Amino acid sequence: ITNPNLPAVTDALKMIKLAQESNIDVIGVVVNRITGEDYEMTPEQITELLGVPVISQIPEDRNVPLSLGQKQPVVSYDPDSPASVEIKKLAANLTGRSYTPPKPKGFWQRFFERFVGQ
Repeated sequence: ITNPNLPAVTDALKMIKLAQESNIDVIGVVVNRITGEDYEMTPEQITELLGVPVISQIPEDRNVPLSLGQKQPVVSYDPDSPASVEIKKLAANLTGRSYTPPKPKGFWQRFFERFVGQ
């Protein structure tokens, strides 16, 4: 698991080399806390540098620190949050199961959930 910045990716490269020296197969890398800013490395750049594919891209999600404050995993705290959806996709991919993400919520549904609590 790495973040999409050069120092984190170079640390991931060191870990991949260490794993390979220990005869541990590395099937890919998970890129965490993606914001889409121009200064971030792209999945293609990360794959090229590390020599392994990016198997999941987990976005920066305000629900993650909120879930930590509640001592809950984000997938329990807000199962439909962007990070939760990507984590579930990754879990399904790694276990050979299928996962269908929820349909995006409309404006009014999000409004009522946030302000009315339904």
